[in-house]
Amino acid sequence: MINQINNEVVNKTLFFILCTVVFLISCNRVDYYQADSYVGRYDDLTKITLVRNEGDALCIDVKSDFDAQGCYRPGDEKYRDLCRKHGDVGYNRKIAYLSGRNVVYNASDLLSVKVYSDRDFDAEHPAGSSLADIVRFLSCSPKEYIASGYKSMYSYDAASLSEVFVTTWAYCYYWGRDAYECHPIDKMLSDITPEDLVLLGPGLRSLPQIYNGRFFSLAFVKKPSAEQVHEITVEITTEERRIITGHLNVNFDDII
Repeated sequence: MINQINNEVVNKTLFFILCTVVFLISCNRVDYYQADSYVGRYDDLTKITLVRNEGDALCIDVKSDFDAQGCYRPGDEKYRDLCRKHGDVGYNRKIAYLSGRNVVYNASDLLSVKVYSDRDFDAEHPAGSSLADIVRFLSCSPKEYIASGYKSMYSYDAASLSEVFVTTWAYCYYWGRDAYECHPIDKMLSDITPEDLVLLGPGLRSLPQIYNGRFFSLAFVKKPSAEQVHEITVEITTEERRIITGHLNVNFDDII
């Protein structure tokens, strides 16, 4: 019995060593392709979904849903048009086919983001009025990196960011690098302009620990003083003037 167990251990060990050797050899035989643009794919933005953020109960994540038929890749005319629109035409990097790199962004940038409630939030914010002055907009974008000729990298600095950004978005910068292509967007929603709403989100859909579908978040800086149960509506206007809305019921009594 002991000999049988020992043989099984030896066989498993040899199998593990063999797999490791094959993997190491394969790592030296990786095929590459020439990427002319940083963004590797664009998807049509057709729907948004709102969910409560896991790190901060006063924060709502806005996730983009897309039509599987509306994907634009290298070789597609619309993909080339979108790359030219963003100035993303001189990347010229070799990318490994097996690297898992899949930088994907929405095909539509935004003109505006609005948020409101179906109930009175407080005396200054009756039902249906804008909550932009009590909501913080959180996201990131490679816009500056691309505009700089792919030179302007961002070094994470928690001291320069809001506490809620550090709580809910900083993990985008926690994966073993000194600098990142995406620069943070951390402003009150009332201060956001269309220039801030270009290429939103980390874009790395092949890395679920970084990308979970959201392309921005909205964090309330205060709780309501009136009704505590609200249907929060987020309304985005795309550059094509399409209006897309999402809704979420929030019970602020549940928030400590």
